[in-house]
Amino acid sequence: MPLTDLQIRNTAPTDKPTKLADGQGLFLLVNPSGSRYLRLKTRLAQQCDAIATVKADRLLFCRAGQAQTASGQPILTVTITRASGDSHRFTFADRDAFSSVRAYYHDAKAAKKQSVTVDRKGVTPGRGTDPSADNVRVLRHTYATKATATRAAKAEWEPLQRGVAQFSLTLAHGRPDLYPETPVMVSGFKPEIDGEGWLVVRVTHSLCGGGLTSAVELELAQ
Repeated sequence: MPLTDLQIRNTAPTDKPTKLADGQGLFLLVNPSGSRYLRLKTRLAQQCDAIATVKADRLLFCRAGQAQTASGQPILTVTITRASGDSHRFTFADRDAFSSVRAYYHDAKAAKKQSVTVDRKGVTPGRGTDPSADNVRVLRHTYATKATATRAAKAEWEPLQRGVAQFSLTLAHGRPDLYPETPVMVSGFKPEIDGEGWLVVRVTHSLCGGGLTSAVELELAQ
C-alpha cells in the first residue's frame, strides 16, 4: 500500500538508513540526517528487462533493447568509425549456450510448484519436477504467480539473445550525443563487427585535462 504524506512526514530518522515500502517497486529512504528520498528498486526493472531512471524530474521506466525514447519515438542511428577510438574490445558468445530459460512459481490452486520455460518458440508450461538440461538457465527465485514467472523468464531470455556479441570502445573525442538505447553502425573494424547493428547499453563520459572522452559499451541490436 502506498505511503501517505503524513506517514512520510512522521517517519523519524534513526542512526541507520531506514527503508519503507511504498508499493510498485518504490521505497522511501530516510537517512540519519533526516533527508528523505523516494527510490525505485532496480530489481523491478531487471525483472522486466527494462530501464529505470530519473530524468528532468520524471521517472522513466521503459523496455530495453527497443532503440526508442521513453515516449516511443525511434532514436536516430549514429555512426562510429575506427579512427574515432583509442581502443576497442570485441567478445562473442555462442547464442546456443542456453537453449531456454525456466522459472518456477507456486500454483496456489493446485498447491504445488509449477514451471514455465521460454525459448525461441515462445512460452511452454511445465511441472515443478521437470528435470533441468545442462543448457537451460534456471532462475533461482520461485515466483508467486505464473504471470510473474513468465515475465521474469522473458526478461532473462531476451538479454541472452541480445548479448551474444559485445563490443566496447573508448572514443578519444567524446560523443555527448551517445546514451543508452542509441542504435549504432560502426566501420573500419573486422567484417563481423561492421556487418552488425549495435545498441548502446552503457556510456561513461569523462572530462579531464585531455578533454572529453567516452567509454561506450554496445550489444547486438535485436
